[in-house]
Amino acid sequence: MGAAVAAIGDDDRRLLIAHYEFYRALDTGGRIPTTAAQRHFIAVCRGGALPETDHERAYARFKQAAAAAGLSEAAVAASGFVLPPEQSDEDAGAGDVVDVPVRPCAACGRPIPPERLEALPEATQCVRCQQSAETAPTDWRTSEVVCPRCAARGVQSRMVWRTARDPSISGFFLGCSRFPACRYVDRS
Repeated sequence: MGAAVAAIGDDDRRLLIAHYEFYRALDTGGRIPTTAAQRHFIAVCRGGALPETDHERAYARFKQAAAAAGLSEAAVAASGFVLPPEQSDEDAGAGDVVDVPVRPCAACGRPIPPERLEALPEATQCVRCQQSAETAPTDWRTSEVVCPRCAARGVQSRMVWRTARDPSISGFFLGCSRFPACRYVDRS
C-alpha cells in the first residue's frame, strides 16, 4: 500500500480534480471518443496500451492507487483524490488512528480535506470558503435570508434591509440584494 499512497502526486491530483468527470465518462463509456487521443485514453483504461500523456498516467495511477488502498474510486474522488495515510503494522492495533469521514463544504460543495476535519471535526466549510466568510465585510443591512425568487432560479443572493422612498410607508422591509435585476420584496 505504501507505493500506492505515494502514487498520486500533486500534479496528478490537479489533473484529476480538473478533468476526472471527463476521464470517468470516457472510461465507463458515458462519452463517445471523438479524437485519436481519446481513443488511446480508452485503450489505456482497458489495458490495451501504455499511458503516454500526463492525463493517461494520472488516471492510471489513480485507479491503481484506489485499488491498492482497497477503496472505491468514488470514495477517493470524493476526498479530493487524497488517500488515507499508510498505516504500519505497529500502528494497526494501536487504536489511535481516527477514521475521518469525507464531508463536502457547505459553501462550495468540494470535499473538505481530511487534515482539516482531523484538526476541526466540526468544520462545515473548506479553508478557502471559511476565510472568505470571515473576511467578508459585515453590514447590518445584509440579512442571512436568501432571496426565494433567486434561489428558485439557482442564484444565491441575500436579502437586505431597505427603507421605502414613499413617505407614507414607514419602517423597513427586506429586498433582494440583486435589485433591480430581482425586485422581490418581503414586507413581513
